[in-house]
Amino acid sequence: MPEIDSHYLSEAAELFERQRGKPPSAASEDVAARIWAALGTGLPEELRGSAFWALGKRCQKEDKKRFVAALQHEVSRSSSVSYQIMIALDNLDEPVFAIGRSGASLLEAEQNLADAERYLAKTR
Repeated sequence: MPEIDSHYLSEAAELFERQRGKPPSAASEDVAARIWAALGTGLPEELRGSAFWALGKRCQKEDKKRFVAALQHEVSRSSSVSYQIMIALDNLDEPVFAIGRSGASLLEAEQNLADAERYLAKTR
């Protein structure tokens, strides 16, 4: 089985993008399961961000609860990982970014934190 590294996560994102709008294939479900499992074992920060970036490409509503739980865990740990989770939630049409923001950026860490905390307060 291939190691979970940046190359694997880039290939996973490409697979998920090709599957978008179609029922997930067995292969894409297996890849997603491996990534979720790896996230549970403590990937380094740069790989966690890439993992959520890749999983966000799936646009699968059933991932919402996992993304919310991950955001609760990451919001006080890493602004960059939290941002990738927020993008994944936004891909699911979740109102994670404040209405009226002209766009979200990884560089807007304080505003992203405020949006994440507001969103999480609504999901409790």
